[in-house]
Amino acid sequence: MPIRTGAKIDTLQALNTMAGYIGIPPLTNIIDVPSEPDFILAQEILDEVTQTTLSQGLPCNTDFDFVLTDVEAGTGYTIIPDGALICHITSDNRFTERDGLVYNIKERVFSTSTEHKAFVVWYQEFDKLPE
Repeated sequence: MPIRTGAKIDTLQALNTMAGYIGIPPLTNIIDVPSEPDFILAQEILDEVTQTTLSQGLPCNTDFDFVLTDVEAGTGYTIIPDGALICHITSDNRFTERDGLVYNIKERVFSTSTEHKAFVVWYQEFDKLPE
């Protein structure tokens, strides 16, 4: 049985692990990343791998039957929440995501209903992810 130690890999540790593989000295502070070209590239790779992994839908970043209640000011259209990597409308197969809004495929109009339920996969920052 695994033992929970409370140890957690943060962004700086992940970048320094990557630096160790290519033989460059580690950073002592995350604010130094923008001044180091190798670490800028390492940060881009870490962000890309994080997003790709999260896009698969993990227990820590997935909501089922998430109610879409946000509406766009002025138009009243139902919007897809910020941070959603995937938003699949599950309440009715006539609706889909289009241009960040809920779109009715059958009637070819954007929806103004706030009763849609969706399967949502969220983006999360690396440091906030569980081990």
